[in-house]
Amino acid sequence: MSDVIEADPSGEGRGSGIIPVFDPSTEERIGEVPDSDQKAVDAAVARARETFDSGVWRKLPAKRRAEVLFRAAQIIRDRTDEIAAIESRDNGLNLAAARHIITVSYDMLMYYAGWVGKIHGESSNVVSDGLLGRYENYHNFTQLEPIGVVGLIIPWNGPFFVAMLKVAPALAAGCSAVLKPAEETPFSALKLEEIFREAGCPTAS
Repeated sequence: MSDVIEADPSGEGRGSGIIPVFDPSTEERIGEVPDSDQKAVDAAVARARETFDSGVWRKLPAKRRAEVLFRAAQIIRDRTDEIAAIESRDNGLNLAAARHIITVSYDMLMYYAGWVGKIHGESSNVVSDGLLGRYENYHNFTQLEPIGVVGLIIPWNGPFFVAMLKVAPALAAGCSAVLKPAEETPFSALKLEEIFREAGCPTAS
């Protein structure tokens, strides 16, 4: 079970129903996903919170977190055709458009991976405006920290790209995330969870 991106492939906490998934371009039924209930959501958030509090991801040295994201980006680049085929059937896109979406997703992840080691507090010396009758120098600084567990809701249109648009900055900042794809287009999100797991995102013991 991924601690950083929660997709619940184990089935723990799922509801009793299933949701059929269709290729909108052919109306062919291509699979199904569990109809997760409130219990499943609570379980995913609890695991993500436990992971965040443990520091298994957010306390990793920036260099190591960046390495994981760069590795995930390389996996995406190497498997562009595979992921594009999933996105095409899931979403009804033609393959050329799907490949373009995956390529842009790779570029986006590379961009945010490059920011991991550069997210620092900004410091500056500030001179007061004489409000107290004198001018004084003050030292200001900003402490940037991961906010915690973030919930990421993904629409049906361009799901892999939109997932990356939200996942990449969240992971780069050290957050843990619970990802909820659209029920019509869930399969590329499951592939994304698999990719980050393979790249070395922390997993539950």
